[in-house]
Amino acid sequence: QFYFPEEQVELLFNKVIVLEGDISFPDFKLTKDEYKKLTTEVDTIINAAANVNHVAQKENLTSVNVDGIKNLITLCILGRAKTLHHVSTVGVKGLYIEKNIIFDETMLHVDQIHTEEYSESKYEAELLIHQYMQQGGQANIYRVGTIGPHSQTGFFQKNIEQHFFSRYIHSTIQLGLAGCWHDKVLDITPVDSLATSIVLLLFNSQYINKTFHLVSPDTISYYELVKFLQNCGYSIRMIDNQEFKNK
Repeated sequence: QFYFPEEQVELLFNKVIVLEGDISFPDFKLTKDEYKKLTTEVDTIINAAANVNHVAQKENLTSVNVDGIKNLITLCILGRAKTLHHVSTVGVKGLYIEKNIIFDETMLHVDQIHTEEYSESKYEAELLIHQYMQQGGQANIYRVGTIGPHSQTGFFQKNIEQHFFSRYIHSTIQLGLAGCWHDKVLDITPVDSLATSIVLLLFNSQYINKTFHLVSPDTISYYELVKFLQNCGYSIRMIDNQEFKNK
């Protein structure tokens, strides 16, 4: 009702069976019969469940982003063979010393340092999935960049205050200040384009045990972003980067 208000709910629920659960628990907080049915009837798992709060406590992130993956892998192993499709983030690259490295889909370990708990938890989840694949399991990883609103409707996540990009715009407007970041760039992928890409890839049987970077090739610098906000009428003063850090 929130994301697809134009859809007839009764038609949607003729296609979708909803089980209320929690992937941070080994049994997903389902009944024994519900869980057993998942082990025998499901052949594909798309994990888009995550705590995406960049300022959350580590234990809150780990319970969903890491323990949740452990529990999904257990489900994959039990009963019918299942393929796991996991939505991750390009943020797993963190910060690394070797500046000449272009972090691509074949990489995970680059001696990186993670500056916040969210990306570190997604990195740990990918480690678990790689272990699962090495043991014969089937999985794909889809690393996404900055996800934007639906390209046609403008609908966005409910908890918009936890979205990194939304927080940046909000704080920039409230501060009325921004650094002149010509070299820092941002890619924004509309959520509907991202979802379509994942569905097309997961239905292509030649792609298995692969990692994909699903990011827009079109980027905008933070400098251009602030100029755009200024043109929209917001009073934001751009200042020297060091002066901005000091303030």
